[in-house]
Amino acid sequence: MTNTFDVTASGGDLSNLNGTVALSALTTGGITDNAGNALASAVPTGTNDNSYSVINDAVAPTVVSIRRHQPTDAVTNANSLRWRITFDEPVENVDVDDFALTGTTASIAAVSNPSFNSWEILVLGGDLAGLDGDVTLAFAPGQDIADAAGNALAETTPTGVNQPSLTLDNTAPVLISILLLDPAAELTNQDYLRWQVSFTEGAGNLTPDDFLPTGTTAAVNSIIPIGVPLPAGAGLDTAFSVEASTWYVTIAGGDLASVEGQVGLGLSPSHDIADAAGNALSNTVPSGGNESYVLDNTAPVLTAVTRLDPAGSVTNQDYLRWHVSFNEPMDALTVDDFDPSGTTAGVTSIVPAAFALPETLGDGPVRPFAVSSTSYFVTIAGGDLASVNGEVGLAFAPGADFGDVAGNAPVSLVPTGANQGYTLDNAAPTVAVTTSATAPVSGPFVATIAFSEDVTGFEAADISATNGTVSSFAANDARTYTVTITPSGGSSVTVAVEADAATDAAGNGNAAADDLVITHDPDRTLTVLLPGVGSGTVSSSPAGIDCGTACSSDFTVGANVTLTASAATGSGFAGWTEGPCTGSTATTCAVLMTADTTVAARFTLDEPPAGRIVAATLPAARSGYLGGPVMTAFLAVVSQSASPAQSCTIAAPEGAPVTLGYQRVDASGAPQGPAEPVFDIQAGATQSFVLSMTPSVETGANGYEFLPVISCQNASLDPIVGVSSVLLNIDSAPVPDILAIGVTPSQDGVIRIANSGGAGAMAASAVNIGAGDGSAGPGEVTVTVTADTGSTALPLSLEMCRIDAAAQCISPRGSGVTAVMAQNDPLFIAVFARDTSGGTGIPFDPANARVFLRFADASGTIRSATSVAVTAPAAADAPVIASAMPEGRWSVLLRQAEGVWPSLTRAALHVSPDGRAIADDGVSPRLVQLDGVPVAADQPANGEIRRFTRGGTEGYWTVDGHVLSGGAWIDNAGEFYGIRDARSGHDALWADHAGTFGDGMRITPGGEIRGVVAGCSVYGQSTGAASALVSLTLSGCASSGRYAGVIDLPANDGDAPVLVIAGEHSGWRLAAQ
Repeated sequence: MTNTFDVTASGGDLSNLNGTVALSALTTGGITDNAGNALASAVPTGTNDNSYSVINDAVAPTVVSIRRHQPTDAVTNANSLRWRITFDEPVENVDVDDFALTGTTASIAAVSNPSFNSWEILVLGGDLAGLDGDVTLAFAPGQDIADAAGNALAETTPTGVNQPSLTLDNTAPVLISILLLDPAAELTNQDYLRWQVSFTEGAGNLTPDDFLPTGTTAAVNSIIPIGVPLPAGAGLDTAFSVEASTWYVTIAGGDLASVEGQVGLGLSPSHDIADAAGNALSNTVPSGGNESYVLDNTAPVLTAVTRLDPAGSVTNQDYLRWHVSFNEPMDALTVDDFDPSGTTAGVTSIVPAAFALPETLGDGPVRPFAVSSTSYFVTIAGGDLASVNGEVGLAFAPGADFGDVAGNAPVSLVPTGANQGYTLDNAAPTVAVTTSATAPVSGPFVATIAFSEDVTGFEAADISATNGTVSSFAANDARTYTVTITPSGGSSVTVAVEADAATDAAGNGNAAADDLVITHDPDRTLTVLLPGVGSGTVSSSPAGIDCGTACSSDFTVGANVTLTASAATGSGFAGWTEGPCTGSTATTCAVLMTADTTVAARFTLDEPPAGRIVAATLPAARSGYLGGPVMTAFLAVVSQSASPAQSCTIAAPEGAPVTLGYQRVDASGAPQGPAEPVFDIQAGATQSFVLSMTPSVETGANGYEFLPVISCQNASLDPIVGVSSVLLNIDSAPVPDILAIGVTPSQDGVIRIANSGGAGAMAASAVNIGAGDGSAGPGEVTVTVTADTGSTALPLSLEMCRIDAAAQCISPRGSGVTAVMAQNDPLFIAVFARDTSGGTGIPFDPANARVFLRFADASGTIRSATSVAVTAPAAADAPVIASAMPEGRWSVLLRQAEGVWPSLTRAALHVSPDGRAIADDGVSPRLVQLDGVPVAADQPANGEIRRFTRGGTEGYWTVDGHVLSGGAWIDNAGEFYGIRDARSGHDALWADHAGTFGDGMRITPGGEIRGVVAGCSVYGQSTGAASALVSLTLSGCASSGRYAGVIDLPANDGDAPVLVIAGEHSGWRLAAQ
């Protein structure tokens, strides 16, 4: 039998307790059964629910959220609706009576508790299937929901999400319209098209596949909802979840740029467009507007531009009007679309010929305009139209932007048909009155009246003649007339044509002619010249000329005059050189006096004394090409002795790459007299010529130094390279041809450095008259300008810069200048020369002491050169001569053997203290001996001049660096003159030049010189400076003997040192390898 007891606990802290309350037996002995047996254990053998968890809950539950659950969207057309309500704790007593619905006849079908504190409410039935409007779920006024502690739900408003309503939409959207948007006009050639697509309500789920362009292969490339923001990342293929009642739909690509005809936009049969509730679009054809574009991609054609007013082509009208025609209507043609040619006039009127405009919109004083038309009347006026002469046309401006109504620009702005212009003639015809008669006239003569254009209305009465009469009027053509004028007295006759004597085709009257005034004289003057250097007279029959004294006389027109030449003793008559008998050597010359006449008779000396001539050329270099133009240069020839130079000619040396012609020029450089004359030069006088050099052979990389051969009966030219030479470069194709000229402040072609250690300057200008060198633009040359002292090393420091027209440096000073020369655009250069001689100075020797300026193109070819002489004084305390010999290196001009060309050549003279000297002409050096001349008793041992002899020929050298062997003109072979070279006494040792020279010579580091030259074994021992002569022995050959050697350094950087070996009869130059 089981006994059950209820134990109740109350009071104490139970009303505020939050925790566990347990019930247990305090002791086992206090509890016995009826028999008195004590309780064996306080732990039940069965269920032991001996504790309570006590929570004092006095807080009412709250609603956390009310959410749409199925569907979750706010707008729907679903037939069942579910909400999920979440409380902050578990609640009880929840059923359908706790909730109420508004906006629908549907009912709450079920309430369930799917999770711990969430409840789900299901709404079904009623009018949900056709409802349009909001359905709202709320708590019923009598709801009895409470938590487990019995606290009733008091506040039904959620603390969080509150979605009590759903919008029911069971009405399908309607496509209202598809309207043109961009462009707005129906007719277009635009390569994209945009429509505005409108629905009755917001529609979504739109993609390009929902649309179907018609009439084109173009595709939809843009769908834009209007009035709603786009979702992030939305693209072309996005099925927009946004809903908009208006969309912009754009198509492009495909054949849209070329298609012709109607292009529309429709909906694809498979479209899935729906509203936010999922209701599918109810129609695919708009209920309203459904607009399409008409595509026109064919360019219009300008068919003709024809003259309208005036109709004739020649006019002096101050306005011009054309008829401009197209093959289809045009749109927006304005004055800016035209650019009249040949005039500064502008378009003043554009009138569409195919439309009748109101009177006030015609050619009135309003800004011209045009409406769509295929034909226009275009008028120009103003500007220079009232004075212009020449062709005037109506052309379209380069920026013309007109087109047809669809916007297509014309395929060409040149008409396919007529394109007519006007010839504007606003110039009055000019008229010239001339005659071929030679003044003075002695009787009737023919005058020609020539108009500048065809005229009408001209007759003999329009010609006046003062001191004469008019007869025999004749018209050769519409602009040329002749008339005979017979002088009636007076010293002159004046023939005149007044203004407006005739008119041209445009109606312009002629301007008055300059009067023809011609002297009237029945006599003609005969003048005799005596150009030769000999003596003689010329007399005339009939009398009048007796020249020497009377060398001019008048004779009646038509008279026959015979001139007779008579030579004086010691002279001979060489011939007639000017006038009707030119070239004849007969002593008589018959002259018919039809005009003033000049005759020249040349007398020559039978035995002319020896003369001296020198010459100079300008420019110093020319370039040309085979088949190209003649190259020219100026040549000045001076007679420098007390005797004249007689019977001179100029020729090219044998082997020259040109054929030569020459002609005398006057002081202005203008040619005069016959070509290739035999000429004479009076003592101390100068004759100037232009040389014409026609290319015949290509030259090598270094060009050809052209030295003119000037031969006179009693003199010949000793040409000097760099003074009387022209460097020629001849190619097979056009090349740069640079002309250069140098000037100095003293204006005498000499840089005159004023004081020892001082500086001087020269300037040069150069211009390219030839082709470009291909390094820059057309006709341009990249030129490099350098300065040097030629074959002579002078003690000078040279710098240069490019200068402007004001002689200011526009580039940094340096050793050279590189610039791009445009064709015919001058380049200016300044060169600064500083004396670095240390006080010895630079002697005045224009042949040997020169500064050269050279102009090379991009290939390195010298295309021009110019040079000036240079001199600098020795210092006041310069050392006097202390040596017995002109020791060191000298740069000289050396007289070559008879018959060797050129007669003077540039050479080096290397002199040792013992008088041995190597004379090196650059080809065959020779060993010579100089012997000192004792100082006279009355001369100081150390002076400013010392003398020597060479094979019996006297010579001297000076303290300022001048040397001479022979007479002033060094007439005999081996004689020379020149200046001390800056390479004299250079510091380089023989050992510094150890290495190979030529093919078989070697200098060892120890100074031995050994090897083979011309089959001879060579040996010598060198010590000291390489500028000092060293003795060499040649053996085992026909040229065996004693020789001397020296190292010759280059005058300018870039060349190799040369071992010079010389004996009395043989010598060699061996370049360092």
